[in-house]
Amino acid sequence: MFWSKVLGRTRAGTPLWRWRRAGCAPAFARWLQANFAGPEIVATIFGVRYQTALNWWNGAHRASGDTVALVFLSYPQALAWFLSEWEDRA
Repeated sequence: MFWSKVLGRTRAGTPLWRWRRAGCAPAFARWLQANFAGPEIVATIFGVRYQTALNWWNGAHRASGDTVALVFLSYPQALAWFLSEWEDRA
């Protein structure tokens, strides 16, 4: 697969893109928890329903691409945080 060649593999031999896909929801939850007081605030800031924000907060669901883009545009330090998360787990 193309992405395996681009992104490489983990030490266990798993394609890194698989970890990144599976690891997105928990990583996004940790970032939200480190930067906001609660899911109510997240819902207000990102313009989503409380239940959606709660699912993100708990790591039950990944955010959509437009939300992730909004995070990176609005919070420039987020990109470095996520890259650090991925490098530590790879």
